[in-house]
Amino acid sequence: MRLKILVQPKKDATPFGKNPDYFFVKGIDYLKLNDYPSALKCFNKGIIDKGTHFLCRFNLGYTLFKVGHF
Repeated sequence: MRLKILVQPKKDATPFGKNPDYFFVKGIDYLKLNDYPSALKCFNKGIIDKGTHFLCRFNLGYTLFKVGHF
């Protein structure tokens, strides 16, 4: 099984509209710093804005797994 993940470049994620891509990029930045509560907040905000945003949903699950919420 192959999984292809698309990554949104930081320059395309505009902070002005705070669209789901912006929250995805911010959440990834928090994941790199091991700041899991802030990453969870960002991914949740991205899902609230657009419920079908795959990258926010996937990384929310990953972060919950890292925190220990199964």
